[in-house]
Amino acid sequence: MAGEPADIAPDNGAGRRRSRPRRVARAFAWVFGIIGVALLALVVFLHTPPGRQFIVDQIAKVAPASGLAVEVGSIDGSVLWSASFNDVKLRDAEDTLFLEVPRVDLN
Repeated sequence: MAGEPADIAPDNGAGRRRSRPRRVARAFAWVFGIIGVALLALVVFLHTPPGRQFIVDQIAKVAPASGLAVEVGSIDGSVLWSASFNDVKLRDAEDTLFLEVPRVDLN
């Protein structure tokens, strides 16, 4: 066309903004993706020796009002599906050992 300037490019939609529901859906997808990756990283961590030791330490920190104390020596196996607790000791409020179990298998 003779009267049309040559420096104007045709509108290909690149300058349009996405609709609001699409942007919200994409933001939710990112948030859920990040949460999913964080949960996966946590599960992977719990299956390592430091992760199992973290669980043992958390069990030792539990202090119910009755004064019962639980000690776990180590954890073998998968902590999510079938774990084995070794050297489990239960103590009363006066720190008296009243039950010692060499191995507890959990399913």
